[in-house]
Amino acid sequence: MTEPLTPKQWRKTLEQFDLWNERIMLAYCAAFGLPPSLLDIGCGTAAMVKLARRLSIDAIGIDLIENEEPDI
Repeated sequence: MTEPLTPKQWRKTLEQFDLWNERIMLAYCAAFGLPPSLLDIGCGTAAMVKLARRLSIDAIGIDLIENEEPDI
């Protein structure tokens, strides 16, 4: 039987999708404009939350896995 992934291992697995998620977020903003806020439920590594904040969007993310940054 395989051991479950630790939160750190799970985040590492999700990192492969970060660039794709950022590209989707940028495409959305280009098509519809910047939203005033963003709630990312199941944010994983919080790539989209971090990008949104860099774009001055009020953003917060929540996920079941533990994050190193307490407000994401």
